[in-house]
Amino acid sequence: MVEFAPGAHAGPIGHGDPWLTVRAAAASNPSLSLAVAGTSAMWAHRFLDRPPTRLHLVVGPHDHVSSSLAKAAHVTRFESLVAPRRVADVPVHSPATVLVHAAVRPSDIELWTVAVAAPSGTYRYDQALHDLVLLADRVELDAKLSDRPKSVVARLAYSSTASTRASPTTCTRRPSPGNSIPRFASDHLGSARRNSQRFGITDTILPFNPGQLARTDPA
Repeated sequence: MVEFAPGAHAGPIGHGDPWLTVRAAAASNPSLSLAVAGTSAMWAHRFLDRPPTRLHLVVGPHDHVSSSLAKAAHVTRFESLVAPRRVADVPVHSPATVLVHAAVRPSDIELWTVAVAAPSGTYRYDQALHDLVLLADRVELDAKLSDRPKSVVARLAYSSTASTRASPTTCTRRPSPGNSIPRFASDHLGSARRNSQRFGITDTILPFNPGQLARTDPA
């Protein structure tokens, strides 16, 4: 097969590739611990019908982020401790990693609060979160939480209340009270939207209550 394309679009990375930024960054810096994350990972796994307006990527805690990559994507630092999955031959966070990432860095969940227009109507991130929790691997969640602080366990338990089936065993018990109340909050603290006595969480981000999402767990 002969490829016919303008010079700028020819080659192994074609024009229109949704993961162009990821492939280019990996090619220019093979040592970069790069993965598709957050809502971009949710779209890659088909929990969302359309991609977010800006690509969300994570790099390792000590990785150098080029200015071009920082302009092309929303880049945060996160160490998942488990290798990402491969989707369309790019590294993508698993559903379990997306949930743990949100529990470790609550400010990143702000990217989930915007409704996404889908062909069938408006597909909200609250439904996507419900589906994500439902299909996340329970064993993987337990493994990822084994060395995390109690505040992370509390946040993940709070966001996972949409599905008792998917909630990890480490989240089924209410975390022991400590000296401070874990916050589901952005970097710029706002007023509380709700307080969860069950999990000891003050939520300033989510525009919906995860505990009130429809439970559709299979029997």
